[in-house]
Amino acid sequence: MLLGSNAQPKIIAIGDSITKGYPDDYSWVTVVSKRMEMDIENLGVSGDTFAGILMRIDKDVVPKEPDLCVITAGTNDIFLGYEVAEIKKTIKQIIITLEREGIIPIITTPIPTIDEYSEKKLAELRQWIQAVCPHTIPFHKVFIDESLISGALLGDGVHPTHEGHDKLAEVAMTELRKILIDILK
Repeated sequence: MLLGSNAQPKIIAIGDSITKGYPDDYSWVTVVSKRMEMDIENLGVSGDTFAGILMRIDKDVVPKEPDLCVITAGTNDIFLGYEVAEIKKTIKQIIITLEREGIIPIITTPIPTIDEYSEKKLAELRQWIQAVCPHTIPFHKVFIDESLISGALLGDGVHPTHEGHDKLAEVAMTELRKILIDILK
């Protein structure tokens, strides 16, 4: 692990299509990596869920010994019918697994969707993530003052446009800097 030395922290981003960059691999991860001039490995898989991420962590994340792991999921979980209580348990297990390995977990809040039923559950999940998870990136705040219907930031009502990813990257960079300063104290 590089944290604590003069080297850059090793960061992995794991998650769903928001991490991967649907549909053309343009994502907030790529933007953050370029703007902060640091390598961030992108392990996004379209359609992934917190349960899928938990299954991948021991194989895809732990052996690479990152300092930080940014996890983005939630929307597919809700769309697939997972209950919020079940998702919370899975997130707790992800955090425990990463912390046991000395990896700092950072959970992003799911971005809004135009589906009202799903949005109610996502709002509950977001609130819990921010209250319970030790390190978070509030991605949903990017969309609070923006019209979801316009398509400027969410082209299909679920996936960010390039402009949406740029705005997610701004939030991610701000929060990552805070987290890095906090943990390097």
